[in-house]
Amino acid sequence: MDLIIITFILIGVVGVLDQHLKEKRSRESKMKDIAKRLEAIERKEKSEKHQEREDV
Repeated sequence: MDLIIITFILIGVVGVLDQHLKEKRSRESKMKDIAKRLEAIERKEKSEKHQEREDV
């Protein structure tokens, strides 16, 4: 009987850890996406500034 209870507890713990890891991966993925967008914006701004200098 104790073995069954321990098994269910372990299944619950593994489920919680799995959910935590999924959320962490999701956050990391979102952060990487945001970083890529910021880098693209910075490159665009630098390109525009460089273009303005050439126009002058």
